[in-house]
This record gives sequence, C-alpha cells and structure tokens, in this order.
Amino acid sequence: MFSYRVTKYNPALRNSKGAYQKDEWISFSDIGKTFEGAELSTNEYLRTEALYIAAIQSFMNVMDLSSLNVFHLEKERYSLTKHDQKYQDLYPETMISIVESIQNGNTLESAELENFCKLCLRSQIWGVLESSSKMFVHFGYDYYMYIGVAKISEEAIEQIRNSGLFVELFESPYLQSLNSPD
Repeated sequence: MFSYRVTKYNPALRNSKGAYQKDEWISFSDIGKTFEGAELSTNEYLRTEALYIAAIQSFMNVMDLSSLNVFHLEKERYSLTKHDQKYQDLYPETMISIVESIQNGNTLESAELENFCKLCLRSQIWGVLESSSKMFVHFGYDYYMYIGVAKISEEAIEQIRNSGLFVELFESPYLQSLNSPD
C-alpha cells in the first residue's frame, strides 16, 4: 500500500528533523486567532476543511470506492467546547446525529462520510476510515491527515496539489499501533 501525508503544510518549511517552522493554525479552535498577521476566518477554515475532504474523495475515486468503513472509533469524550458552541451553526443536526449513532464497522457514504470527516478534523471524534486492502484514512493531531491507497494515482495527487494542499509519500504513524493487538 502507498501511504501519503496530506496537509496544508508546505514541506519546504520543515527543518532537518521534519518539524514545521511556520506559525500556522492547527485546529478548528483557532478560528478568530491571528497567525503571522492574519486572522483565521470561519470561511478560510471551512475552505481548508473542504479541501481535505475533497482529497479523500479524489483517492476514493481512483480506488472506485463510494464508501468507507469506520474502525477504532473514539467518541466517548464528545462534547462541544465553548468555542464550538460559538460556532453552533457549523454543527447541523445531521452532523450531531452521527456522533450518537455511529458504531465501529459502520459503512459511511457521501454526506455521512463528509460529516464524519468534519468531526474528525475538528477533533470532536476520532476513527480510522478504510476499505479492506484498498484504502485507509487516518486523522492526526494538528490537522495532519494520512491516506493509504493500493495503487498510485498521479492524477489524484496532482489534483490535490493543485487545490493548494501538499501530498508527500509518508507512512502513517498510526499504522503500527492500529495493527498491533491490544
């Protein structure tokens, strides 16, 4: 399987140890905060969030997938923080209902998949998305995302890069811990 790190972070701005050197926002809770003289607006956050979801869809299209399954689900800590409550209109009932109903092994398609990804990117829940040996999606801390696919698609990679995100060959740091017995 080919594993990629898909992020908004330019790899040219990493030091020799791989640490990112630019002061950038790293989460939904950063909306309204200032980074390098610019305030992170709700619109800019949502634009970036949509790019991440489109990146997942690009790889799903290559793998001819219309759904992904949820595993390693963590939702027991779910609650809207004070910051999230301020942006309550960004949490429609359809999104909240996913938190209440989703279970390990569920198959997610279209709107459910999109809402699940939004909740993961906003650090509200966590889980692994996968389709047998064809594809996986891991959401990391600080707005990192890892996607694995069974075959390389330069077209999907180029499409994601043209959107403004960065795609690097990179093994997901979650692979080993998710595959080891508990």
